[in-house]
Amino acid sequence: MDNLFNRVLIVHIVLGTMALTARAADDSLQSDLAHAHPGSMIRLSGIHTGKFVTLLNGTADAPITIEGDGTAVLAGSSPDDPVLEIKHSWYRIRNLNVRGGQTGIQVSHAAHGILDGVHVSGTQEAAFEFRRTGTEYWLVTNCSARHTGLEGKYGEGFYVGDATGNWRSNEPDTPGHITFINCYATDTVNDGWDFKEGAHHIKVVNCTANMTNSAPLPAASLPFDHTGAYCRADYVQYINFKIENLSEGADLDALGLYQKKGRDGVIYGDHIELKNISCENIPKGALVYIESQKMDVKIYDDCRVDNVGSFFRSRSAKGTALPAASFVEMQWEGEGGAVYGGLQAPAGAPK
Repeated sequence: MDNLFNRVLIVHIVLGTMALTARAADDSLQSDLAHAHPGSMIRLSGIHTGKFVTLLNGTADAPITIEGDGTAVLAGSSPDDPVLEIKHSWYRIRNLNVRGGQTGIQVSHAAHGILDGVHVSGTQEAAFEFRRTGTEYWLVTNCSARHTGLEGKYGEGFYVGDATGNWRSNEPDTPGHITFINCYATDTVNDGWDFKEGAHHIKVVNCTANMTNSAPLPAASLPFDHTGAYCRADYVQYINFKIENLSEGADLDALGLYQKKGRDGVIYGDHIELKNISCENIPKGALVYIESQKMDVKIYDDCRVDNVGSFFRSRSAKGTALPAASFVEMQWEGEGGAVYGGLQAPAGAPK
């Protein structure tokens, strides 16, 4: 890896002296965020209830860190708001449980961040959202999404971008350069991972979508997709990705790959690669549906199925079959841009 995983305690400078912000559950996390500045570390323990929003940027040399001690929980105070909204750049957020809210973690217009060991559950809609142009260079590692979509219609695990109808103008919403490593989604009302038109350069590495649900899917959600991964984005790689136990939903596709014409007139959903995909226990469904052969979907020969109805859904395009040895992982300068595909195959749910 790189030094982005450095666990050395970061302190901030106050009038020439070093100071550490450490908060117990009865203190105000929002106040800490208001007084943070480059290099601040906010240490959390216990339960913090509210709506929390970042208010300023860190820097490349001095990111702002929010870190739990193993007991820290952020609990949403309203079903209509995100629990933690990250609107600024250069943040490191580690070792937190997030519960409730409309969404657990929402990133918008913010770059250069790391989420490590953040576990979201019990949201009204999606667990993690990465929205708006300017949201780029994020590394999401050892995170999980569970029991999402309590409002009954929407409830993805990890969501990047926005549907064209939700763009704020005719200009696309273009979050990109985002990597998910060793992440886990289960009991989601909608897709485990959902990438919309305009989003780009995304990697899903060593992740698992366990599509088991604790209760039947709500009727309001049934017209929408319930796949391990749904994609209308460009330049996406699924690497060592496992999808399992899908039995409810409109189409029963482990991966649904689609095109979409945006309000800008551009057709999105191109350059998608499937490397070492493992699909299990979808006896009435398929590993993949590809809407069009024009999408440049590459399928490497180490993808495999076990107790799955078919490799391709009926009427699916077939993409291009390639040998696994020819695969080249995307790289970029910034968080998430290293090569991770050589890591071990997907493990179980993060604790």
